[in-house]
Amino acid sequence: MWSVVSLVLRIGAVAWAALVGLGAALIAAGLINPLPKFEGTVWVISLIILGVDNVGTLIVRGSRRRRGRRMDRLEDALMVALLQIVRETPQLHLEDLGANAYVVSGRDSKRLHRVARLRPGRYPQESGVAWGSGKGMVGACLDQKKRVYRNWYAVAKKYGNTDISPEAFEKIPVNTRCGFTYEEFVSIVGKYSEVLAEPIWDLRNDGRILGVLTVDRAYRSGESEYTPLLDKRATHESAGLAASVVSRIVRPKAS
Repeated sequence: MWSVVSLVLRIGAVAWAALVGLGAALIAAGLINPLPKFEGTVWVISLIILGVDNVGTLIVRGSRRRRGRRMDRLEDALMVALLQIVRETPQLHLEDLGANAYVVSGRDSKRLHRVARLRPGRYPQESGVAWGSGKGMVGACLDQKKRVYRNWYAVAKKYGNTDISPEAFEKIPVNTRCGFTYEEFVSIVGKYSEVLAEPIWDLRNDGRILGVLTVDRAYRSGESEYTPLLDKRATHESAGLAASVVSRIVRPKAS
């Protein structure tokens, strides 16, 4: 938004400079009479334009730096959690794991937006799902206000490499669809083998949920053997600790 305002201000400054130059030239040529307080007015208006532009730019740059620092802290919290999980469960590979942090969108407690995503192996890519109440393990965690785990391997294996028509999708059990639309299900079904979702609690207000933290494991279609590994106490503890750290970073300031 500020970039647009800044652009308008700078275009206005150029136009103003052109008008000032034209006025000065006309006065110098004697084509118009000198205007009272012309020079002082020019300086005042020019300083106002420059001041607003510079102050706004400084504020925006400061805000971007703060957002950058917050993102670094969020990603650090997610990385520590993944490293702890791999250390406690050596059968897991860091490049197969991912973690996300979602927070409630403003006053709408049923919608979430992602504030951090960490994928050391860079696979799978984002699915474009609009996360919220009733949507996947993320939505189930938000609705139930408790940790939720799902072994998704069998679903990914059955539907992940299959062309699913809208008609075929309607025949898939509701529990398997997990609240996803047809487009969302097709985009996400072959990406994960298991997902753990942990509530992000407001540490100052018992019972208030700020969002959801997830840890997931990528589905690998070429695996000859598969053993679910995320539904363990050590993983629960790592996710819970990370959720507490994220809570401290994203919680709104006390009014």
